Amino acid sequence: MGFADKDRRLSAMIGATAHLNRDTLTNDPDISVRLTPSYMSSGNQTWTIYSRGINVKPSHISVSNLIISGDDQLLRIYGDASRSPSDTLHIELTNFDLNPLSQLTATTGYELSGRANGHADIVSALGSTYLYAGIDFENMKINDVETPPTHFQSVWDFERERARFTITDKTTADTVIRGYYNPANGRYLRDINIPRLDLSLLDVHVVDVLSNTKGTGNLQARISGRGNDLKFNGTLDVKGLSTTIDYTNVRYNFDDVRFTVSDNVIELKGATLRDAEGNPGDVNLSVDLNNLSNVAYSIHLRAHNLL
Repeated sequence: MGFADKDRRLSAMIGATAHLNRDTLTNDPDISVRLTPSYMSSGNQTWTIYSRGINVKPSHISVSNLIISGDDQLLRIYGDASRSPSDTLHIELTNFDLNPLSQLTATTGYELSGRANGHADIVSALGSTYLYAGIDFENMKINDVETPPTHFQSVWDFERERARFTITDKTTADTVIRGYYNPANGRYLRDINIPRLDLSLLDVHVVDVLSNTKGTGNLQARISGRGNDLKFNGTLDVKGLSTTIDYTNVRYNFDDVRFTVSDNVIELKGATLRDAEGNPGDVNLSVDLNNLSNVAYSIHLRAHNLL
């Protein structure tokens, strides 16, 4: 079987043989799948796909060397997934291209590129899920914005029964994200410290409000919640901010400003902006992100001969 998406330049052709049996004791289905050499393509990159065998039962999945490779890249998955803490699913990454993940992140407005090296071990993958991982990300770009090389580390905190994780900037050794995730109740927390955030990455969250944003920000924030119910709080101190306010379709430059975020509402108070001729104005801005499908915003501007 296969598919081709010309718009996303994504295609695949998968060949497999499958055998369906029944467990002699429980009568549960027991499916054995063997992949014949197959391929997947994204952009100019093609990967071959092969596995010695995948066995699927309702409470247990066994993977024997599922390998996705292309040029100098390798993704290897092997082991067992079940509810038992004695079963582990292993993932190994060697110089693996992250571009296919853009098919998942594109709906959020972000496209990824870069390479990943490292491993992830998922214990009790169908149950409580304990994650142990160490992955290096190199040559990363988000929407064509270069980001520093980072290291992702995850360990299981047995005392508090949750996964702890960090993302570290490899060039400075600074921790940019630290947090935890509790699979039992779905709670998570992320403390974010990004001292050189490219503000163009925020345009996707303020579509039809601001566009073509430039500048660098120091982001200190916390994201917490459960499932899809998240709360975003923090501050963003910005230098060199310029943006186009879509309502007026005019570009403005700002003095150094501070954005505050309280329970998903971004506010800018008492900021001074200037148009291309240097005419000043005072602006207060509020953007409510509690409903991302219908972002609410307000802009109050007091102008002094402002374009």
